[in-house]
Amino acid sequence: MPLILRVEEVFDAATDDAQFDMLSTKLAAVLGARSGVIHWRLNEGEEEQEVSYSGHFSSEDMAKLERGFAHDDIWADAVNAPHALNRVWRLQDLVPQAKYERSRIYNEWIRSIGDDTMHALGTVIHTPEFRVELGFHRGRFQPEFDAETVARLSHYLPSIRRMILIRQRLRAERRGAASVALDQIAHACF
Repeated sequence: MPLILRVEEVFDAATDDAQFDMLSTKLAAVLGARSGVIHWRLNEGEEEQEVSYSGHFSSEDMAKLERGFAHDDIWADAVNAPHALNRVWRLQDLVPQAKYERSRIYNEWIRSIGDDTMHALGTVIHTPEFRVELGFHRGRFQPEFDAETVARLSHYLPSIRRMILIRQRLRAERRGAASVALDQIAHACF
């Protein structure tokens, strides 16, 4: 029997940072993936707002990725293409396996850290306010993701989108409240 992630658990991540941090792990388990990642950022800037990693890759591995290989991520490039947005993909349907195996990110990052990530399921949720990148991974000797797994992740996309919208609005309100409080202190000091 497949694991289940209730939609309520996705919405728990809207206001609970610990639940947000665990969301990639929970989704990875439901999808039968060994790792997962959720990044979101505002559209006006490329700066990452928040990220949830499932823990398969170490923080050192992720720092190495960000420092030297993020621009070589051919899977991320593929799901960020305009025709691919807002739809879940088996990434071998966008990037042939032979191309991935010849890529710099596979040969100089994945293999250099002793990993064998070969199969991925991914999507980019694009709204006027933000982008959310989701990726889930399996190793070379694990089965490819199938249509059922694509459907399972697709089922969660509307809830993930709404949850991130709530997080984004709450963050904006906190920044606004902090700014008002600082202005009040400045006026009192004056």
